Amino acid sequence: MPVTEILEETGIVPRIRWFVATGGSAGDITVTGIVLGDKLSLVLNQADGLDLTSEFSITAADTINNTGGTDTTGDLLLVCYFDNPNAP
Repeated sequence: MPVTEILEETGIVPRIRWFVATGGSAGDITVTGIVLGDKLSLVLNQADGLDLTSEFSITAADTINNTGGTDTTGDLLLVCYFDNPNAP
């Protein structure tokens, strides 16, 4: 059975969201709409094309964090995440 049929039968519809965030010094970055329980899929620095996903985690509503990671001041970050409809 294809995955699409399974998802249709269960009513599970994965929602992929994306947001363009303003970079900054390593630490908190605002991503409006992301919440604990969502899952980061990609954090891409648009200035140089670097995949920074492994540096980031969701730490609070509307916030991802990469303390001790790459400084992205002056850059834009493409943030893609799976929206968990059961997250608070």
